[in-house]
Amino acid sequence: QKKTRLQNALVDLAIQLQQLGRGQCGYGEELVVQVRGKAIVVKLGEGELVPYPFRQHLPSGRIPSPGEPFLHLNAGRLGQQLKQLLKPPSPSPAAAAAAAA
Repeated sequence: QKKTRLQNALVDLAIQLQQLGRGQCGYGEELVVQVRGKAIVVKLGEGELVPYPFRQHLPSGRIPSPGEPFLHLNAGRLGQQLKQLLKPPSPSPAAAAAAAA
């Protein structure tokens, strides 16, 4: 099956996001960034896959030409987004009560 320009761009972006997230944002090998169809998803360790808002990195919302850089791809911005997306789930009230006992 031949990959489309969009799929190729998403794979390139996912690789850059994973490298940046692991290397400069401090997530290490636990951070996983994958392309699923026409989406990018992220997860931390055994956590759930969470959709990543990749469109912000596309110039004018279009697929970049080969070699054209993605927009807003920096450690500060990515770290902030991953922190929001990958925050650990709140424990249920029952689990919190059991932990306090």
